[in-house]
Amino acid sequence: MPSIRKKTVGNTHYYYLEHSYRDGGKVHKKELYLGMTVPDDIEKVKQQLLSDDYQEK
Repeated sequence: MPSIRKKTVGNTHYYYLEHSYRDGGKVHKKELYLGMTVPDDIEKVKQQLLSDDYQEK
């Protein structure tokens, strides 16, 4: 399940959507930059990230 991560650089906050998954014995992580605020349609963005991840496999 993707999660939202907040990075703070100085006094500015940046939001990323990240998803980790295991492939064989390795853990892979995908990140998607969301911007300085979390978008209202975050569930749609999560589904897009998941579908992109599974298309690459």
